[in-house]
Amino acid sequence: MFITAFIGLVLILCVNSQTWPKYLYGDWEGTPRATPLGPLVSDQVIPWKIRPLSNGGFIMWDNMTSNIITGSSQQFWQLSNTLFYCGWLYNFFSSEVAPIKVFFQLVQTTPTSIRWCDSPSCNGFSWDITVMEDTLELLVLLSPPVQHLSVTFKRVSYDSTVIPYNSSVPDCIPPSSHSLSVNSAKQLVKKCPYSEFISKQKPEIIPYHLKDYEHCYQLNDFVEYKLYWTLTLPNKLSVAISTPSSLESATWIGIGFGSAFPGMNTSDIALGYITPTGTQCSRSMTALEYVGAPVDSSNVVLSNAVVSYTDGILTYEFERNLDSGLNPIPSDPPQQPGYSIIWAVGTGPLSDCTVTPTYHMNTRGYRTINVQYPEKVFDSYRLCKKI
Repeated sequence: MFITAFIGLVLILCVNSQTWPKYLYGDWEGTPRATPLGPLVSDQVIPWKIRPLSNGGFIMWDNMTSNIITGSSQQFWQLSNTLFYCGWLYNFFSSEVAPIKVFFQLVQTTPTSIRWCDSPSCNGFSWDITVMEDTLELLVLLSPPVQHLSVTFKRVSYDSTVIPYNSSVPDCIPPSSHSLSVNSAKQLVKKCPYSEFISKQKPEIIPYHLKDYEHCYQLNDFVEYKLYWTLTLPNKLSVAISTPSSLESATWIGIGFGSAFPGMNTSDIALGYITPTGTQCSRSMTALEYVGAPVDSSNVVLSNAVVSYTDGILTYEFERNLDSGLNPIPSDPPQQPGYSIIWAVGTGPLSDCTVTPTYHMNTRGYRTINVQYPEKVFDSYRLCKKI
């Protein structure tokens, strides 16, 4: 059976002649919608990465943590129009490695979508990806209309680092059904062409610069955007956000609470920067439009605000009440739909504390957050380490 085929997976797609969707590459995060045959529970966040390969294809993989699922390691890659497989599957329903049947055809690509099926008619297995600039829908059907996996991913980064194509073809499972011993399957995984590369993608250490805060997670590796906070129940949240900057006035940094992502409207925004004259600016703002520059607001009081620049790091610290603003922050929100934040980094300098902020371009993102129990929504590899 093919029950766990999309858990712990890595997908390598290597077709030179295809044009892939414009906004495909980057880091994504999403929570699966549980189904009777889907192995994932609905309160776990899946981190999903997609990068271009140097031969014109692309590679996709997750960074599943052991509390979601263990026992699977997989790679898929495409040559001509056939999707091949390397790895092994854990069978939930027995102690054996699951039988594997892999023979997926690339059926269709459009400027916003990709479809694979096990036959040209797509009457059996099908896998669809639909991607817009800030959302990626992934739908896997075992046999219509049975959903194996359905996830809406939100963009975390635009990282499009090109990965060198590995032309070596290991002794992998051909497109047919097989049963393997666990030891044989594990040895096979070690031969998969991108296993070593994938294992290096999780940062060894994310430095924890502000040790006075209880929590720290790096939301984006490309701009090294870090979010620190300490929750003091019942109502106080102490926050710090940081990012590298070439000069103290070269960058502004912001965070929005309760966004209707991908729109900014109704977000309670905190934005901090240093002007060329050295003035520290802490601004409580909101967005009146779905897209567009935020405006100053009195919805949230930001107290004890400090904007600092030390060793090339711009840091913005402030305190706020949980129950203030258009979007009060629940200390332990339900997993679905969760409580969302947006973040952004923009270029300066900004001349004073009232000027309209410059556009952030692609250095912005989204994620859900739980300020009391962050381990419910954050993966451990994003955790900062105190060094």
